[in-house]
Amino acid sequence: MKKSARYRLFDVATGEALTVARGADGVVVPAATGDSPELPLIALVPAERCATLAVDVPEMSATKMREALRWAAEDAIAGDPQAQHVVPVRRRADGRLVCAVAARADMQGWLEQLPRRPARVVPDAACLPRAEGEVTLLPLGRHVLVRAGEFEFDRIEPELLEVLLPEYLERGNGPVRPVWIGESPPQVLTEATPGHDPVIRPSGGSPLAILAAGALESPIDLAGGEFSGRDAVDTKRAAARLAWLAAAAVFLWLAGATVEYTLLERRAADLQARVEARISELFPGITTVVRPRAQVERELAALGGASRDRFVELMRRVSPVFSGADEVDVRSLRFADGVLEIELATPGLADLEALQRQLAAYELRVELGDVEVQPEGTSGRITVGGVSG
Repeated sequence: MKKSARYRLFDVATGEALTVARGADGVVVPAATGDSPELPLIALVPAERCATLAVDVPEMSATKMREALRWAAEDAIAGDPQAQHVVPVRRRADGRLVCAVAARADMQGWLEQLPRRPARVVPDAACLPRAEGEVTLLPLGRHVLVRAGEFEFDRIEPELLEVLLPEYLERGNGPVRPVWIGESPPQVLTEATPGHDPVIRPSGGSPLAILAAGALESPIDLAGGEFSGRDAVDTKRAAARLAWLAAAAVFLWLAGATVEYTLLERRAADLQARVEARISELFPGITTVVRPRAQVERELAALGGASRDRFVELMRRVSPVFSGADEVDVRSLRFADGVLEIELATPGLADLEALQRQLAAYELRVELGDVEVQPEGTSGRITVGGVSG
């Protein structure tokens, strides 16, 4: 991004805008002047509509990298990869490439709200200041921005803090404390963080002013590829080249795959489609599945009406076990009288018993019943009654 003394920030979620200036010392402060077409525009977009992931992609030119990323990230993206916008961010020490992902429809909708083509498009929560051992929170409109790491961020409703904040606090290797930027933290901040003394820091300015420095320096920038500042002709040519290279990549991949590998890939795609269909059936409000577990937990918490709802608590405890079991087919859930019944199918009896042991390891009361062993797999019912005594 070309260096400039002044920039224009535009928050797509709230419609608020702010002109900022970066001084010779690198400090970014609000500027008194308004907007003008010459100012580089930086768009802040809702963080819950964005995600980051790491993919295995070899070193290649920047042009080829942009053209191949969407297909390289296909296994980690829920839904049609053609409908996703993927941009490279940074290569990790282990060689994997961190990417930022957003739906192409969302990107197009955001651009239509802007007064002109942006120089950068950054998730709002990714602009929060951060430090090791801290989880930063900032109220913005009717939501709270959360940042727990360089690539860990979210934008959530205040009533869900009690459900989601403890997960961020438990991810650190050492002591982690929540930092609230603002004057009036909600009571739930203290209730949701037992053992983690929250720190209250006065904002000293508007939310956009607090996010300004991060908006300029964040490594995450979605304004790339087809959504960069190129004209329409260049965009069409680039899209054609991308489609040709993607088709060639798919053809070479299929030619080199074995029959067994192809069958496994089809099975994985079928399971993924079934998961998306089930989520869409149970939660009509989820239109694009990006982070299934977090999205479903958010919907469940909202339906429960309270974060301490027993059904939500049981689901939070059992979901880590099932999220790591790729070949488990959950056919139905039933919750009554404080007991969660899960009907499911596994490849074999040993897999069903392994799930029972894993759930019991979470200090849950678990019973296995109605087991039916057939040549094509094993089905049964697991009953979870809560914390074991």
